[in-house]
Amino acid sequence: MTTLSDISEVFAYFSWNEKQLLNLLSDSPGETIEEKIKNIPKATLILANSAKYPLKGRVEMASGLISTETGSATFKAVFANPEGLIRSGSSATISIPEVKDSILIVPQSATYELQNKRFIFTVGQDNKVSAVPITSSPSDDGKYFFVSEGLKAGDRVVIEGVSSLRDGMTIIPKETNAVSFYSKIN
Repeated sequence: MTTLSDISEVFAYFSWNEKQLLNLLSDSPGETIEEKIKNIPKATLILANSAKYPLKGRVEMASGLISTETGSATFKAVFANPEGLIRSGSSATISIPEVKDSILIVPQSATYELQNKRFIFTVGQDNKVSAVPITSSPSDDGKYFFVSEGLKAGDRVVIEGVSSLRDGMTIIPKETNAVSFYSKIN
């Protein structure tokens, strides 16, 4: 019997553009690029049928060069494949979690965009709403924003009925517990 290929361990190749790579290197712990890459969270493989592969993979650098044609660097995620489920030539999506400490999360529906700026309404002590510009990035599921600037812990924000509000309006807020809101998104 001859083994043509060993698929007990498979490589999933993917690319990060230069911006993603710089963000990764600046945000990851470690002194060297090798240490930073070792500290990248484990990757999840989402198979062609949208099922998550049960084993996590480790990210490794496949090429140290940024392609002048694409502006991206090639990486690979290495996955154990003991049952041979993943075959050579298969297609899948790589998902790598991004760890964010002490960040505020708001539903995308609680925000609005005006002249390329994103806003959210905060509620003051007098129950008047104020439009506040925020700096945010979307969650992978497209339902939430991670707010890095513009809000602080303890701010009261409007999460429903944003389209009917105007800056300075007085409202009768219906309070919701942040813990119950958070449990809905997990």
